[in-house]
Amino acid sequence: MYNKYLAELSKEQLLELIELYAKNWLAHDGVWFQSIEGKFGMAEAMYHDEEAWKRFTVIEG
Repeated sequence: MYNKYLAELSKEQLLELIELYAKNWLAHDGVWFQSIEGKFGMAEAMYHDEEAWKRFTVIEG
């Protein structure tokens, strides 16, 4: 898939964008966990976190 806006960025800008996306992804993961914990408790949050990581590691790999 071609994105003309990304194609116009320099290597340094692309590296910065990747770093920002990684930080945002990690922050979202934490907020999701806290939401489950707040509503259902730590045990439930840990269960769902483990289940999500089981699935995600297969996709990521």
